[in-house]
Amino acid sequence: MKKIILTFFLLLQSLVSFTQTQYPSTKTVDSSDTYFGKTYKDPYRWLEKMQDEEVKKWFNDQAELTNSISNKISGKKELVEEWQSLEKYKSTNYFNRNTSTDYIIYQKKEPSVSNTNLYIKRKSNNKEEILIDTKLAIDTSLGFAFESAIISYDGKKAVLSFLKNGTEVSLLKILNIETKTILKDSIYPSFGNSVRWSDDNNSFIYASLPTDDNTSSDFLSGTKTKLHHVGDNLLKDKVYCSISDYPELKITSDRRPGGEITYYSPNYIFAYANNDDGIILSYYAPKEELNKAHIS
Repeated sequence: MKKIILTFFLLLQSLVSFTQTQYPSTKTVDSSDTYFGKTYKDPYRWLEKMQDEEVKKWFNDQAELTNSISNKISGKKELVEEWQSLEKYKSTNYFNRNTSTDYIIYQKKEPSVSNTNLYIKRKSNNKEEILIDTKLAIDTSLGFAFESAIISYDGKKAVLSFLKNGTEVSLLKILNIETKTILKDSIYPSFGNSVRWSDDNNSFIYASLPTDDNTSSDFLSGTKTKLHHVGDNLLKDKVYCSISDYPELKITSDRRPGGEITYYSPNYIFAYANNDDGIILSYYAPKEELNKAHIS
């Protein structure tokens, strides 16, 4: 603990000495939005265009300045070693727990292990088994890491979501829980949190993204919510809801469409559109509409 306190004061002293640092210049632009008669200026909006060379240069200049300062701070090595020594005191973390009639499925992260694995505990014998080693489930050199498992209502299948590093984009795979095998279905690019199993336990709703470039203007507006039947070719997937295919819903380009065919509501199906403002626009239709080319 003494090492941490000493290192903190050394860091503080170093930062104070750099208060006169000349930061890279940041231009401002004349941009604004007006909401309900009030105008809000946004002079740094140009920095949102992450692919522009000028923006890239600005970030690189900031990074070079940060590195030039942090490289002069003493005690970093000792601080890292202290933090690493404290890792062994962390407890095992359990999360994303799902239950069925016969077993419990959950993710478990142990302090000594870098990745999160999926486990199953059968109620008959209360014995914990590893359901899938997430490092073996996908080629990690491709930049994907295990995100979550979405279990079907009957507990026999799961959609595994693998998040591409540095993005919000996921690769979806299907796990047969009873045989512990991954099926041939593979969906990319998508959102892992968009998956909703249907009440037939053999199909699910997911977000089909037009690109895996999360800086693209089409990243959200071009999203199509689709219905996939396990084992089918992706070309057969039904467009369940989207901005372009359902213009009558008047979903604006800043919202992402989604859907749900839930076990808890056998007579209706649902669609929705949301973004980060906390408002969810919801729509419904009788269950028989699902058989039509265009859902009313």
